[in-house]
Amino acid sequence: EAHLGVELHELELPIGAKVLVAQATGDLVVPVDPTDHAELLEQLGRLRQREKVAIVTGGASGIGRSIAQRFAADGARGVVVADLNFERAQAVAHDIQGLAVRCDVSSEADIQALVATTRQHYGQVDAYISNAGILGRMGGLDLEDALWDKMWQIHGMAHVWAARAVVPDMVARGEGFFMVTASAAGLLTIVESAPYAVTKHAAVAFAEWLRI
Repeated sequence: EAHLGVELHELELPIGAKVLVAQATGDLVVPVDPTDHAELLEQLGRLRQREKVAIVTGGASGIGRSIAQRFAADGARGVVVADLNFERAQAVAHDIQGLAVRCDVSSEADIQALVATTRQHYGQVDAYISNAGILGRMGGLDLEDALWDKMWQIHGMAHVWAARAVVPDMVARGEGFFMVTASAAGLLTIVESAPYAVTKHAAVAFAEWLRI
């Protein structure tokens, strides 16, 4: 029986974020200075993405944009820049000759459509970078359920829905990888925002479950 994510790899990112990578194959070595963005990108370059197809959610800005740019620079056959802000996604995709797709990761239907569009254009998904996230508002018990629900969808269920859409095919092919962008708040906490801390813990927990 094939298992995706035999090992859990961690990449330290700027501002204390973490990326948890569940890989079907590969031997990524990951000690990275959390303040060194260039080192992060250098580590991503070791993923051997030449001629591969990658989806990056939250790819219109920040870490997602940098990851999309690095995949393109390393010779990926296709990079899909997925974001709720379609105009910014288009700008990034134009610069790297990729494909922009508007995607709200709080919707499973949007994630399924994103994967379907990628397969229509490129045939398969070799890498899924589940990176989109929101900070929300500061607070805890006082915050309304609607905000908690949105954070659960984006930081928790979005990873589940994405894995559901791409992991079975990766396992069947015996290769591919699935990356979850989490935060140090998911390992410790962040006192300013209860829903951010709690849902980032969920992201870490799902990545750990997936790799097992």
